[in-house]
Amino acid sequence: MSLARKVSYLNKLRRVHRQYGGSWMRAAQRFYDLTGPRQFSPNEVFVLGLMDPALDVADLDRFISKQTLLDRQSAVNPRDHYRLTEDKVLFFRHCIANDLPTPKILGIWSSRNGYLNHPSIPFIPVVNDAQDWRALMESLDTPALVIKPIDGVHGESVMLLERDNEVFHTHDGADLDVNQLLARMRASHYSHWMVQQRLYAHPEIAAITGSKNLSTARVVTWVDAENCARVIFAWLRIIGGSDAFDNFNFGAAGNYVGTVDLETAKIRYVLDVRADGCGLQEVIRHPGSGKDMRGFAIPYGQQMFEIVQRAAGCFAPLRTIGWDLAITAHGVALVEGNVTWDPLPTREDLARIAALK
Repeated sequence: MSLARKVSYLNKLRRVHRQYGGSWMRAAQRFYDLTGPRQFSPNEVFVLGLMDPALDVADLDRFISKQTLLDRQSAVNPRDHYRLTEDKVLFFRHCIANDLPTPKILGIWSSRNGYLNHPSIPFIPVVNDAQDWRALMESLDTPALVIKPIDGVHGESVMLLERDNEVFHTHDGADLDVNQLLARMRASHYSHWMVQQRLYAHPEIAAITGSKNLSTARVVTWVDAENCARVIFAWLRIIGGSDAFDNFNFGAAGNYVGTVDLETAKIRYVLDVRADGCGLQEVIRHPGSGKDMRGFAIPYGQQMFEIVQRAAGCFAPLRTIGWDLAITAHGVALVEGNVTWDPLPTREDLARIAALK
């Protein structure tokens, strides 16, 4: 950990201590217990508001750190099957083979010839030079595309594109031709990219967020010892501070997280991070649209739950997966699966996953 980051955490700890008062030694001990035995990162401690002395031991036991959850996920998900979800092309191929709805992969760019031997792509065009890249992009008649690293995480380097003849308008305001797109890809540290069908948010969701871009659902499944798949948690990641992506990123992106009721598929409450970065707060109305987000019924909500339960069986022997789903005007599609899914902010008892059998 860098010195600058240590200083930042110390300043946050001082600010939290001033906010809550009490003994400095007691606050320091609590921080040590949370980041030591309980394995929370400093970011988790501050964002989740775990320094609040009103939270007693029983309250803290409802939370689970990313590291503790990762240990649990590693124990129940066989590592030699991780690629089923973590390799986006294998994920796509497995969805197609099992008749699961997922956005189409239209082509692959690889800067290394080795990717041509990928076992799942005989029906997907793979190119690795500039001329073939141009030919691929010119052959596509889809007006809206996504270009993303095949092994990327947290939306890093993803480009959302809308085509206007030979120009592609990007989500960040650039107008690029096919050569400039390739130059941007080559300038990154990723070697393998896929061109994918772009989906847009269901109009009812877009009416809340003010953005046509996806606010995806994260739905977590668990397959028990009897091979019965069930949904154990569900959230809607709601675009708030960005018009393009719904990543939460410890609240830094300015987006929100709505906990979804597992019976009704309605949002129970929505949380974001306080302005000072220390603790969560409930958000009633979306600041852009002014609409009350509580009780919002996720379009195709029951279909969403049915799809992930079916998908969980198809991706055995992986036992817990966090599914990212696009909810569109035409239904639900599986965008990604995550065997090491992150615990998103919620008031629910996340720690109970450690006791699931």
